[in-house]
Amino acid sequence: MTTTMSSHPFPVQALRRRGGGLQIWMLSLLMLLAAGGLFVWIGYQNYHTTHEQNYRLLEVRARQHGARIDASLRSVNALLENIITDLREAPLMSIPEQNRLLEESLRQLPELRDLLLTNAAGQVTASNTKGFIGFNAVDREYFTAHSDNRQASRFHISRLFVSIQGISSVTLSRPLRDRDGQFAGTVVANLNLRFFDDVLRPDRDEPSLAVTLINVHGDILNQYPPMTNGDANVKGGLAFAEHRASGKPTTRHLTGDKVDDEAIMSVFHDLPGEQLVVVVAENYRGVIASWKKELALHIAGFTLLCGFTLYLLRLFAQRQTFVQDVIDSVSNQIAVINPKGMIVMTNHAWRCFALENCVEPGKQPPKTEIGANYLAVCKDAAAHSSDGAMTACEGIQAVITGRLPQFSLEYPCHSPTTQRWFIMQASPLGLEKGAVIVHSDITMRKQAELALLKTNHRLEALSCTDGLTNISNRRHFDEVLRKEYTRHSRSGDELSLILLDIDYFKLYNDRYGHLQGDECLRQVGRLLADCALRLTDLAARYGGEEFVCILPNTDHAGAVMIAEKIRQGIMNLAIPHADSQVAAVVTVSLGVVTDSSSKFGSAEALLEQADILLYQAKAEGRNRVVSRKLSSQAGEVKNALLQLVWNEDFCSGNGLIDAQHRALFNLVNQLFESIQAGLPKAEVLYLVEKLFGEIRQHFHDEEVIVTAVGFPDSEYHAREHVRLVEHGLVVIDKFSRDQLPITDFCGFLVNEVVMHHLLRDDRQFFRYLKAAPAPGK
Repeated sequence: MTTTMSSHPFPVQALRRRGGGLQIWMLSLLMLLAAGGLFVWIGYQNYHTTHEQNYRLLEVRARQHGARIDASLRSVNALLENIITDLREAPLMSIPEQNRLLEESLRQLPELRDLLLTNAAGQVTASNTKGFIGFNAVDREYFTAHSDNRQASRFHISRLFVSIQGISSVTLSRPLRDRDGQFAGTVVANLNLRFFDDVLRPDRDEPSLAVTLINVHGDILNQYPPMTNGDANVKGGLAFAEHRASGKPTTRHLTGDKVDDEAIMSVFHDLPGEQLVVVVAENYRGVIASWKKELALHIAGFTLLCGFTLYLLRLFAQRQTFVQDVIDSVSNQIAVINPKGMIVMTNHAWRCFALENCVEPGKQPPKTEIGANYLAVCKDAAAHSSDGAMTACEGIQAVITGRLPQFSLEYPCHSPTTQRWFIMQASPLGLEKGAVIVHSDITMRKQAELALLKTNHRLEALSCTDGLTNISNRRHFDEVLRKEYTRHSRSGDELSLILLDIDYFKLYNDRYGHLQGDECLRQVGRLLADCALRLTDLAARYGGEEFVCILPNTDHAGAVMIAEKIRQGIMNLAIPHADSQVAAVVTVSLGVVTDSSSKFGSAEALLEQADILLYQAKAEGRNRVVSRKLSSQAGEVKNALLQLVWNEDFCSGNGLIDAQHRALFNLVNQLFESIQAGLPKAEVLYLVEKLFGEIRQHFHDEEVIVTAVGFPDSEYHAREHVRLVEHGLVVIDKFSRDQLPITDFCGFLVNEVVMHHLLRDDRQFFRYLKAAPAPGK
């Protein structure tokens, strides 16, 4: 494409818009006011979102600690029930025998302080602590609670009291019945309040939480951080009074001075049927700190926006005075055209363009000065068979009409003495509805590209060949293997791989020297090239004394035959090897693998299988072929374990849950592959325990997420998690003691964990995850 330019300067005043400055300032002010209002609204919404999210997290923590406390109390209840059962089965048990029974029972729960039995009159008749025997407990709450209601058989938790040893305690008791069902005394477990230390201690990810266990009377039984007053009572507290008056199992409270950030956010949660309340609290200052930090960032961002806007307005005010100087300083040829193709602005380089690229001596170049129609110039050049002129015209029109976001065209512009290349780029002008045309000289880049292309062609031929053996090298082998593996994965044809290693080659080098060792490698390479007869076969040096052959569309029997031919051929070379422990001549060990189903998922995995077989050949004595067929042929019975396949339809919309689900699928498949490969039981058990640990962690994270988004069945979902964990522990224990085959654990994983829970039960909360607002919105 050839152009010429007029030398008339373009008047900058033609681009100015009179009276437009005030409108720009007013528009900018309105935008800043709108942005400020948006920042205020976002800060207000984030404030309430922060409160709601923190309350939800506190409720989750309260339920978790409540579940732990309930589990601990149920263990004590079960212990007391076992003692009652033993006494019922042996009604004539002597006092010493009853003492031994209590001592043995206490060993099951060493966290308890004492166990004791009272008769119907309230006298302690048996205890693991002799100092209690004979004590009259008729006025103790744990006795009166059962003696006053002699028909009840419920599990009773006493209020806080000081024991005869002077220690603050709580008792858990059950009534004793004679054969006629009449009240016969009580069995009592005396708890040290530190019994609840472990279950109240927050997790490591919640160090700022305070967890307190109280009863319905307001007595503080235990708390974390540890309480300083052992007989403290919260009955007079506002939050406790509001919780008891609400009649709800879980309530939220904010007490203290919010202005000075001295308030406390707390959640009270009743333990069902046990007259206990778990209180989880956090300092309001810590909760609101993240919101204040985010608000400060918003304010800083708005301040920067205001400053940047004012800066841009100042630049805009100065822009019109130097815009022409700027484009004149650019070495590329620039012109601006309106929607009809008329040139309305040029730079100095454009005006010199015609002088540098005149078409023919004595012939007038086309006019491309201001006022000329550039599209008409392109069409005229196309009529005179100028290469690319019509393409340029159509591309520019497509940019002007919005059909293309940008258009570029690379074209040669050679003179009789010089070869040169240019690139034309057309970009939309924006509000002007025109286009900016830029011509750039790319001659040096093009010449460098052509030179580099020639060099690459020469280097490519050298880079594919091993310099010593003149067969393919490792780099070329890797490329061919990836391509062939991909092609066979699509077609389902069989792909065979032979990996071989010269036996005791280091000893050969030590005895005969490296020059003779190189000659040995060359002879082995030539023999491999002779055995890979087909054009599609590839023999390559894998590294050192290792070689490899790719045999596309070769079945297992054919691959083994070729491998045996290679082994025998290398022996027939009769290369002396006096230090070999296999034969008097050089020998090789070979691993052969054949696959047609992409079972191992990658070319690297297929090569790894060949390496395993090569190692097996060495372990079995060397100078032999060990082979394996990884997949069944059509018509044969497949004896492979189940493999889980992830589908994007399984996605929930939550990044953490979906990532954990995918990871569990991969771990299950790794377990299946290890079982199929016949790994030792210790390795399989390691994978089982690792998988089960990931399942438990996933259950924990999932409970926090679904509770936070308000899933109504979150408590039922959590109980289902507990059931699956307990069942899994039983199955793993039986498998470790050889009481259960591993296939039963696999069935538990596939049927209960994956099919019934991950792919069925979890889908119940997907819509709540997708409806939940994004963080910070």
